Amino acid sequence: MKRKFLFLLLPAFGLLMFSCKKEKAKPVTPPVIPPVIVVPENDTLQTGVYTIASSLTPTKAIGILASASPDALQLNPGRTMNNVDYLAYNNEQKWKITRYGDYYKIVSAFSGLPLALPASGKALVQQKPRVSDSLLWKVTYNVKTKAYQIANKSSLQKLVLDTANHTTISLDTATQYWKFTATKCSKLDTVTTHSDSMNKDIKAVVVTPASYGDGRSYPVVYLLHGWGDNYLGFSNNAPQIRDLADKYNFIIVCADGAFSSWYVNSVWDNKSTVKYETYVSSELVNYTDTHYKTIAARTGRAILGYSMGGHGALYNAMRHQDVFAAAGSMSGCVDLTFVGDQSLRGIYDLSIGAELGPYSGATKINWVNNSVVNMIGLLKTDGSLAINVDCGENDSDGFYPMNGALDAELTAAGIPHTYSHRPGIHSWSYWNGSVPVQFAFFAAHLDVAK
Repeated sequence: MKRKFLFLLLPAFGLLMFSCKKEKAKPVTPPVIPPVIVVPENDTLQTGVYTIASSLTPTKAIGILASASPDALQLNPGRTMNNVDYLAYNNEQKWKITRYGDYYKIVSAFSGLPLALPASGKALVQQKPRVSDSLLWKVTYNVKTKAYQIANKSSLQKLVLDTANHTTISLDTATQYWKFTATKCSKLDTVTTHSDSMNKDIKAVVVTPASYGDGRSYPVVYLLHGWGDNYLGFSNNAPQIRDLADKYNFIIVCADGAFSSWYVNSVWDNKSTVKYETYVSSELVNYTDTHYKTIAARTGRAILGYSMGGHGALYNAMRHQDVFAAAGSMSGCVDLTFVGDQSLRGIYDLSIGAELGPYSGATKINWVNNSVVNMIGLLKTDGSLAINVDCGENDSDGFYPMNGALDAELTAAGIPHTYSHRPGIHSWSYWNGSVPVQFAFFAAHLDVAK
């Protein structure tokens, strides 16, 4: 009986052993499924800086066309630079796009003014809007054209380019499409610095190039305004400095000279409160080197000014050659005694006299000693301080002959320098032609960003 039972169990036992020796099944590789390309229904434009080009003329970006009023700059694509139009630079074709919910604000990276609905007519302008909605734009992506439609929130009209000559941009009910290309631009900030020597806060404008933040240290150009102006003198009247910051990778610092400080330390009755030489050549430089990635050496610094600022630039550079490697003057008041002897004395005597004393008696010598033309003895013949001086030939304030005299004195002393003159008066119509020349000069004499 037992044998019969064992005989019956043997097939089951063999089957069990066979199943135990069977190899495990190999994992099955799933079939390769090609990715599904999903075309977005709405490619949302992100906040940033862009160039904007019509799909009709994709190689031409919208730019600012110069006009008599800075608050009513018309738009024009594909600008060509000419000698008299200083607006024709890169940033005039860059726009800062900021998202506000479902709408956008479009602001010129050049002028800082918003694109807004005009008060009347179809011509598109930059202006301060009368109604808040007039500066908001609906930017809608079109999948088929892979471009955007731009419509004003207030009027619902769309941004269009004329189809005839492709030169005029306006608002219409027709639909056109625009391509946005991401880019970068320089940044302009107003900062508050502090002067320990004068115990007060002083504002300044700082422009950093588009490349700032890439890990490099940058050369700095300090700009000094003229008599009667302030730290906004350059940024308001020569917005091209933003483009020059990008072109040469410069940090630009626009200093404030308190209307009429002449950028000196007072030696007269208010000498305890006016120390703008100390501020410009020490305190402002220290602030900049502390708060920004600069080349913190003389080989990374230049200083430039116009009129009173031209005096201040040369004056501070000559007296602080350990701080600055290059200096430029545009129509600078380089001889204070010339002013004292001429009809301009009535205009400037109060301001210069406030710092140096009256142009008479014992204090007259202060005007002589603090005139740039009489400080040439501080310079070396090795050209270690690069100097570039220019002046308009039609300068009615008498600055042209005094700058010619400075050129003659520098030449006689064997001091390497550059002097140029051309037709022009004592105004921004002349200085805006000089600014890019001065910056090119600095680029040749300063260390590059590194």
